[in-house]
Amino acid sequence: MPEKNYKGIDDGKWYKNGGYGSQKEPHTAFAAMVYLLDKQVGEIRKKVEELGIAENTIIIFTSDNDPHEEGGADPNYFNSNADLRGYKCDLCEGGIRVPLYYTGLSDSASIREKEGRVSSYKLNREYEIELEVTVQPNWYNWFVIE
Repeated sequence: MPEKNYKGIDDGKWYKNGGYGSQKEPHTAFAAMVYLLDKQVGEIRKKVEELGIAENTIIIFTSDNDPHEEGGADPNYFNSNADLRGYKCDLCEGGIRVPLYYTGLSDSASIREKEGRVSSYKLNREYEIELEVTVQPNWYNWFVIE
């Protein structure tokens, strides 16, 4: 199936200052970015192992959003959300869950919300946990994995 060109901002005030540039093959560009990111995370893991510190090191990689449609992105093409509903900015699980890559030292995680108490969570087979979070209007949250 031929790709649909994305016409972005290629000159003027917003060029390389907030707008997405045009892309002839957005699916190919996205696949290349994911490949490069995966390769670079692999390089970090390899270096940690070479240094002999893998046994005492936790690597966490996360993102600030779920799949989105901005800038010509096509989350359906790669099934980026799997069975989750919605995209970035939607108040469905597909819009508010964020991806997380974690190499841990155990099958449990202690997580603290802000300066609150520490809660212990058992990780599932994919090393995932589900947190129920209430975010007040005009407020923010952060979590610390201990």
